[in-house]
Amino acid sequence: MGIVCAMLGAFIYYESETAELPEIETLSSESGKLQWVKETSVGARGSGKKPRFKLRGSAKVFGYSSKSGRSAWVLGKLEQTSSEVVEVLYDENEPGRPLFSNTEVFSVYSISIGGRKIRSYEEVASAWDEDNATGRYLGAFFVLLGLGLPVLGFKMHLSRASNR
Repeated sequence: MGIVCAMLGAFIYYESETAELPEIETLSSESGKLQWVKETSVGARGSGKKPRFKLRGSAKVFGYSSKSGRSAWVLGKLEQTSSEVVEVLYDENEPGRPLFSNTEVFSVYSISIGGRKIRSYEEVASAWDEDNATGRYLGAFFVLLGLGLPVLGFKMHLSRASNR
């Protein structure tokens, strides 16, 4: 159990340490009115809400990550939009694919509705930094727990052996 815990912690720490936002200069821009917007769930019981949407005149499907912060709020803003133009900054070079789907989804790193910034690149970058810091702490905790469990088990074994 300790090894599994330590390995999980190392994985979480590594993922948090290496997750990086693309540079703003490398992002592409696309705009248009919403064709559709839907909610996708995150987590074991769908506790997180992530918007996925498509702009009229574009073949791309866009997704706003819960890691980018305030995803339920962004979803609400998109759902309230009817005739306003939505503009996004996204990474054209790295589309994702949800499990069991052939649809490419392009991650959004900034979003404006009707010329008003809803989430700026800087706000998204800050949310990513906070999420990564949390992951590093969580990863380190699991590594230490994984290393401590065998030591604790060994001490309990010695204690029981000496009481006999």
